[in-house]
Amino acid sequence: MMMRRIARALAPVLFAATALPALANSANTALTAGSAGGQVIAPIQVSAVDMLRFGSFVQPQTGGTITVSPAGVVTTTGDLTTAATIAQPSPRGAASFKVTGEPGLSYSVVFTSQAWLYNATTKTDRLTLSLFRVTPQSGRWQLDSSGNAAFNFGATLTITAAQPVGVYVGAFGLLVQYN
Repeated sequence: MMMRRIARALAPVLFAATALPALANSANTALTAGSAGGQVIAPIQVSAVDMLRFGSFVQPQTGGTITVSPAGVVTTTGDLTTAATIAQPSPRGAASFKVTGEPGLSYSVVFTSQAWLYNATTKTDRLTLSLFRVTPQSGRWQLDSSGNAAFNFGATLTITAAQPVGVYVGAFGLLVQYN
C-alpha cells in the first residue's frame, strides 16, 4: 500500500524528467537553465542621539511659539519674544539621530505632522508640537561607505495663554526606511 502511494506521488516527477529531454531534442524547442540569486543586507536602524529641547520659559499671558530649527537656532513669537521670557540656564537645541545600515544605500525619513508634550504632573495639560523640519533638507539621504549617516530635527512648540506651569514631556513618530 505504501509503495503504491510513493509511486503515485513520483509519477509526475518521473514523467517530467523523461519528457523534458525529449522535447529539447525537437528542432522547435530549446532547453536552458535559469539562474537566481539574492543578497541579505544590513537592516536600517535609527537611534536618538540628542532630544529636541525647547528649554525653560516663563508662563505666557497671551501665548506664542518657540521654534528650534534643525541647526539649533531658536526663534519665538507672541509674548515669548522677550529675553526675560526664555530662562537662560536651560539648554535648547535640535534633536539629532544616527542611522546605520548597508553602506551606500539611500534612505528616506518620514515623520508625524503633529505631536503633544504632556504635563508630567497633571498628565492632561499639553503643548502642541508641529511644523517638523529635518536637515539635510533633501527627501533622500545616503549612508556613507561605512553604513553611517546622521540628521537633525527641529520643530515648533505652541504655548497657550496661561499655560499651566510644569515639566512637559512627549514623543514624536519617526520612520527611516531604505528607498
